[in-house]
Amino acid sequence: MNISARQPSRELLLRVKNDGSSQQLLKEYDAELVERVDAPKLEGDILHIRLKGDTSEQAALKKLRQDARVMRAAPNTRVQKMEGLPGDLNSELWGLHNTGQDKGTPDADIDAPEAWRITTGKREGGPVIAVIDTGVQLDHPDLDANIWTNPGEIPGNGIDDDGNGVIDDVHGFDATLNKAYVSTKHSHGTHCAGTIAAEANNDEGVVGVNHHAQIMPIKIFPDDGESATAATIIRAALYADKMGARITSNSWTGGGYNPVVRDVFGSSDAFHIFAAGNDATNNDEVPSYPASFNLDNSVVVAASDRNDQLGYFSNYGKKSVNIAAPGVAIKSTVLDSKYATYNGTSMATPHVAGVAGLIASEFPDISNQQLKDRLLFGSDAKPQFADRVSSGGRLNAANSVSRDALPPAAPADFKAGGGAATVRMRWTPTGDDGFCGKPSGYEVKFSDTPITAENWDEIPLLESGRTNPVDGPETKMYDVVPSASGRTMYAGIKLVDKVGNRSELKSSEVKLSPGTVRYEGGDWTKTGEWDGLSTRSSGSLTSPPIDMSGLGDVAIHVESDYNLEPHYDRVIVEARSIGAEAWREAIRMDGGQAKGKVYRLPVHSLDGGEMELRIRTEITGPAGEGEFTLKRVAVSGYGVGTQEPLA
Repeated sequence: MNISARQPSRELLLRVKNDGSSQQLLKEYDAELVERVDAPKLEGDILHIRLKGDTSEQAALKKLRQDARVMRAAPNTRVQKMEGLPGDLNSELWGLHNTGQDKGTPDADIDAPEAWRITTGKREGGPVIAVIDTGVQLDHPDLDANIWTNPGEIPGNGIDDDGNGVIDDVHGFDATLNKAYVSTKHSHGTHCAGTIAAEANNDEGVVGVNHHAQIMPIKIFPDDGESATAATIIRAALYADKMGARITSNSWTGGGYNPVVRDVFGSSDAFHIFAAGNDATNNDEVPSYPASFNLDNSVVVAASDRNDQLGYFSNYGKKSVNIAAPGVAIKSTVLDSKYATYNGTSMATPHVAGVAGLIASEFPDISNQQLKDRLLFGSDAKPQFADRVSSGGRLNAANSVSRDALPPAAPADFKAGGGAATVRMRWTPTGDDGFCGKPSGYEVKFSDTPITAENWDEIPLLESGRTNPVDGPETKMYDVVPSASGRTMYAGIKLVDKVGNRSELKSSEVKLSPGTVRYEGGDWTKTGEWDGLSTRSSGSLTSPPIDMSGLGDVAIHVESDYNLEPHYDRVIVEARSIGAEAWREAIRMDGGQAKGKVYRLPVHSLDGGEMELRIRTEITGPAGEGEFTLKRVAVSGYGVGTQEPLA
């Protein structure tokens, strides 16, 4: 037998004291008794109840577990018989089910069979997944049942029945010709579609992540070419959004930063899955588009192999690539109703798109942020991915689709303390469900004012990290900007489970000790257009002379908010000795977005002398979106020959 996370809606099981208070309990919680279960070997009564009012299951369970009359409270989970694996889940599909075949590592897979015990997708009324690619073979015997059909279009009548501007678009859109999709001469899109949604148990070659899906083919590559124009991509994304695609799968890259393409994807209601790229480069340093658009409604995918290693060709990026998924030696559908094995982040992306479709099938009202949380926090944390993708993990479908309404408990031992320029935080992870199991990760925020449950969402996220797999306390150190007089700040933490449930907030006041700070901003000489210390244009802030005599270990500390267009906008923090002609670059902010970002850089060449500081903005992007705000700055040092800051 297999216990799934499914449960009848709003039904709970209680073990209560046999003190005659059951009726009053039901009345207080606005619940009805479904049945009373006789368990003679257990103390108390077992009640099967159904909530009638507006109180959520999670809120009711939390309150019931604190009720002195209740000994146990749990969801009425459903037990299902174990189904056999699909007949077309063959040994070549290691990404779905890895038993160690072909010298692989057992379980270096997405746990697809475990996810299928919960859901195999939903064809009728389920989420539409747009494959924005070369097109899809509509009559491939492993795909034809899962091809989207436009419900508002009458086939072959030469009329735009649904008024969307495209005539007879029954099974998708050809953005290269701005007309209904018909066919393709390239297999790439068909291969991606097969990984997402090849049909199960149909006596055909393979099975996809999502057995019952709606694949919307959108063609952006012409049959006689290998590239797509930005205008074609825009038409494709707008069509997907207009026709209700819940998810888009994008296994393509190139063309550089295009702000209009970014705007179209960013404004879409859909959730977008982007391939990281196949150049074996770091996207944090060399952006790859559309992956590097840094959109809230997207996930960027690197490729993993059958041994849970990064694919030799795969791009990566601790900040800009989110998750790894199988992308080496992936067998799937191709043209002429055949099958082939390909490599690429193109192959990893549809694994994630397929799981996103499973999630949206199981949770039809899920938001894009919740969908993203389930994918990233549900991934299997792996040390080899810790510095390669932001989640530190490889896709896990079973975790991502599980029904888990119980958040982790907040860490009771959370502590935060400060020096002059650092904050140290320490806590012990509690559990995936209350105090049971282990949470997937944590979220940390800093603020100059007290952090509360009411203002948590308004405070920018400082860090989202994964829980250490080794049991025991966790310790984190963060740079902050010091002050000559010291200052008070606040730190807050929430633990996060594999489906994105957050614990209650734990927060702490942090007293920063005074630092040996010779400059904290002010008296700037400005060039360009500034609104206080904010600008949307190129310019500079130059400090007055800063006397660092008697000090060594000189360091520059900068805290800022910025939104910079990659390739065009940058902010450069520079320093030089008084009288020197050349400025030395200390810090560079080159594209991307951040709130409250703190940079610290030692500049030992300026120890003991007189210096000046310059913050130079170069904001020239065509979209005109660039913006920089200096929040805090400090130049500090330590007394020469001492280990403690000067008084």
